[in-house]
Amino acid sequence: MNDVNDLGVQCHECGERFASVSQHCRRTHSISTHDYLQRHGIDPINAPKRTDGRVRRRAHPCRRCTVPITTNAKLCDNCKADYQRERDGLQPRPTPRSVWRDLTDTERTHLTEADDDHLAELIPALQADRVPSVRIAKALGHSTAWMTKYWPSPTFTRGKPHWRA
Repeated sequence: MNDVNDLGVQCHECGERFASVSQHCRRTHSISTHDYLQRHGIDPINAPKRTDGRVRRRAHPCRRCTVPITTNAKLCDNCKADYQRERDGLQPRPTPRSVWRDLTDTERTHLTEADDDHLAELIPALQADRVPSVRIAKALGHSTAWMTKYWPSPTFTRGKPHWRA
């Protein structure tokens, strides 16, 4: 008697074939794997292992075309091939851009040489252009607290995002 073939592992209790006999014995015959192996004189080292054979006993529909499938797959072979072709044709996802950016050398010189009237226009423009207030303050030679006090970031007000302010 051949215990393992491409249809699965054969149960010595009932003669049917399953992907995993140990799970079947526990559920159906209410015996542990150890007791099953002892009862039938099977060495635990040479015990038949789980196969990729008959995993599902009842057919279930394919998720795309409702063709009955008797394996554990979610898609039938034709739909799986179509899905793979669709995925291969897709463009790769673009890498997300950085939320913040550094000051350029020209922006840094504009900040250091600007008068107060020009700073009133330049700082909000840089903040809107994703330059962190910390870097602007460092370029001006001030602390982060000074920047928060006189030029709060437009996206945050009192520690909360602007849509909750």
